[in-house]
Amino acid sequence: MSEEVARIITDLLTTEPAYVNVTPPPYDAWETYEEKVARTLSCLRRATYLGQRTETLVMAYYLGQLVEGTGPRNCLTLHYRLGSLRIYYLFQRWGIEQIYRTEYVTFNKIKRLSAREYRVLVE
Repeated sequence: MSEEVARIITDLLTTEPAYVNVTPPPYDAWETYEEKVARTLSCLRRATYLGQRTETLVMAYYLGQLVEGTGPRNCLTLHYRLGSLRIYYLFQRWGIEQIYRTEYVTFNKIKRLSAREYRVLVE
């Protein structure tokens, strides 16, 4: 196991704070799929630009949740599609609340993991 994966696992096992306020999805239920994706992607890019690590991960989680299904594949670049799906599958196991407990995990760190390293995290 690489040092990077070990650090991410340690981060994922953090249990404090016990209670967190989860940011709700940035879209409304009545919006079309394309509108939801566009709004969430916009929030993800804004959080990334502002250096808001936690908010970036939360928006990536919501984006991954949207694109996991049968939505059109051409709505996102491979970078955002792969990264958001990886974040979603990783934190789906732990719950979105765990994002708020992490300090080391970032969108790019998860996206840059090899397929083998990523499998260690999600299995």
